[in-house]
Amino acid sequence: MLKRRNLPYLICLVLVLAPFVWLALHSMASSDDYYDYMLLQKHGMLGALRHYYLHWSGRLSSYALIFLLRPLAFGEIWGPAIAGGLSLAMLLATCAMLAAVYAKVLRHESDSFRVFVVFSIFLLLYVPRPVELLFWFTASMAYLSGLFFLSAWLYLHFCSSRARFITKLLYVVLPFWVCTGSEINILLMALVFTCVVNRSCLQDRWFMGVLIAFVAGSALELTAPGSKVRLAFFAEAQGQQAGNLHFAISESLSHTAHYLRDWSRSTPLLLMALLLPLLNRKRNDGKLHVRGLIQLLLAALCIPALLFPFFYGTGLDVPPDRLLNVVFIFLSALVFVGLGLLLAPVYSKIQIPGTLVFLLLTAVIWQASYQSRLRTALFDIEKLPAFNAERRLRTELTRRFAASTPNDTLVLPPIKAIPYTIFYGDLQAEPGHWFNEGYASYHGIKAVVCKSSTP
Repeated sequence: MLKRRNLPYLICLVLVLAPFVWLALHSMASSDDYYDYMLLQKHGMLGALRHYYLHWSGRLSSYALIFLLRPLAFGEIWGPAIAGGLSLAMLLATCAMLAAVYAKVLRHESDSFRVFVVFSIFLLLYVPRPVELLFWFTASMAYLSGLFFLSAWLYLHFCSSRARFITKLLYVVLPFWVCTGSEINILLMALVFTCVVNRSCLQDRWFMGVLIAFVAGSALELTAPGSKVRLAFFAEAQGQQAGNLHFAISESLSHTAHYLRDWSRSTPLLLMALLLPLLNRKRNDGKLHVRGLIQLLLAALCIPALLFPFFYGTGLDVPPDRLLNVVFIFLSALVFVGLGLLLAPVYSKIQIPGTLVFLLLTAVIWQASYQSRLRTALFDIEKLPAFNAERRLRTELTRRFAASTPNDTLVLPPIKAIPYTIFYGDLQAEPGHWFNEGYASYHGIKAVVCKSSTP
């Protein structure tokens, strides 16, 4: 039951969340969403999974979620809206589980609700690009779902007694599911193991099952024939940079330095991390042991490691926002926990009224309404009438074309009123683009192109 003293925090969360929920109801399918649905209709679920595993990627669990949920089966309006709501719920659940783990690791004795609220608000306000975490379905299932299932495993490890068999089974199976989701998930799971493994873990037969599941899932993902196909594709497109070890290492380190400088100044990351332990009345007054310090340093080294597979596998020099979203969330969790552990002796000696802490939080939210993802979301809500009018026009043009001349090529105007919070990308000018192919297949027409009426 919600405690009365937590009601102001709940109100803050609802106010911040409301614009994103409203925008989610107006989400739009894009890019791989249509192509994946086309593969599902053409090959069935197992055939579509086999296609990706052999020709592009070993992300079996991510694609399994995509093909199981298949939001476009509910239509172009309701499907993306349901998917957006699901992603928001997944993000909140991830924050709730991480908040419980945070309280356990720092030995906080009060409830974790306030930590959950702060972490949720912070991510909604400052994640690099919400559309590639929440509102583009394919990216959400490939990246956000990995964080969700990894957080679930951490919750089971730290906060659950695992007395029931089903809980123990989930504890063992989740690492396999996480690792077959993406290469990034494998790195995150490996880092988690370095932080949680101790002598008692190695004497637990269920944890040994966890390690076996981790190795099996990692091997299945990393040895996928499709990964070689993808590497060859980018090698041809990018020349010598794809598969270049020196290029990947140097780019990973330089980008890490850039993002650490940027996010520590452009967001209130450090302020929120310092504020978080003050939300709990009883705090741990112990000291950080050498082992804990080493684990924090290893965790910090994971940031360039998270970027490395992208630079090595593609040869591109600008990482996608969907990857940066994961790196940002990982860095935020690391800073929150790290500062809490490092400054635990200090926090045990100071007392700040809860009202003042809440006022600091509201000040952060007020400032964010001027410069953050919240401000962008509020502006995007103003664009929704024009955006929805253009979507209705596109739907009507497509419906008429499919009914009259489905064997010709449909020419559509581009969408101009763009709500960037929920809009990932538009159809292309080339009919062979995978977005265009999927869209044409979904509507039963030969081909589609997207061109402006003016040169």
